Amino acid sequence: MSLNAWLSELNRILLVFVPCILIGLVTGYLPFFFILGLMIYGLWTARQLVTLKQWLDGGALVHDAPEYLGIADQHVSNIVDLQKDHQANKTKLENLITHYKEMISALPDAVVIMASNGEIKSANQAAHDLLQIDPSRDINTRITQLVRRPAFTDYFSAKNFKQPLEIRGPSDHEPELSIRIIPFGESKLVLIAQDMS
Repeated sequence: MSLNAWLSELNRILLVFVPCILIGLVTGYLPFFFILGLMIYGLWTARQLVTLKQWLDGGALVHDAPEYLGIADQHVSNIVDLQKDHQANKTKLENLITHYKEMISALPDAVVIMASNGEIKSANQAAHDLLQIDPSRDINTRITQLVRRPAFTDYFSAKNFKQPLEIRGPSDHEPELSIRIIPFGESKLVLIAQDMS
């Protein structure tokens, strides 16, 4: 907690209690006016807490941040700073994802990112061209439901990805493919297919 926040809180306390104490001393009702000061300070603090809760419940948007005096203002400032850091990190992550997608899309080889069970998480346009995997429609579909060649199904089921799999098309019109599956991260797989025709 910053010194400025405590000084501001002290100013708020003095703003409430000094007039109440002075009036209490002049009128001879010091206990009454002291309790009145406590009530005013308590209501002021309660109002700040209600406003703070409403702001937090509303998503704690930076442009709607309430302005306070004292310690509450320090908490609001900390939340606003966290929100700004979060937004900056989110923007960086979105830019990174955009660059990743652009890079994957530019590759001539089919690239398919999957869970360890073969559930497709993302794919590039070349995956559509070589494997008939639609990058928008086939997300969360298992790859063995789309690439139905027995050699590929056996290769995927064996989980032995040390060597690439070469698949020759059943007709001269279909490409000869070299397929490699590489485990990465936590329980993820990347499939890379190259046209060897």
